Amino acid sequence: MMRHLYSDLSTSLGVGLRYDKRDKVRYTLRGKKSFRVTNNDSMNFVVKERYDVDQEFKGRKSEGAAEFTCKILDFQRDQDVRLKVGYEVFEKVSYLQIRENN
Repeated sequence: MMRHLYSDLSTSLGVGLRYDKRDKVRYTLRGKKSFRVTNNDSMNFVVKERYDVDQEFKGRKSEGAAEFTCKILDFQRDQDVRLKVGYEVFEKVSYLQIRENN
């Protein structure tokens, strides 16, 4: 997988190649764009997409999501928390994720 981050645009692009026994070769294209909601970068709106194709370049699977991420620094002593609330567009599923660094 090759990825390139455009930090001044808050964007990343990736192109990859995967091999597994069942599908043989699969190509992957992904992109992610982040928009700041607050000035201190504690809340962002993120749009991301991934598209996989097989070796004949026929469409296999698409994934796309829109999500809000919120970082809470020093939630407790030496503990940061990240909250994610999102919606997976193609599967029509909403999700919530809570992560901490300890």
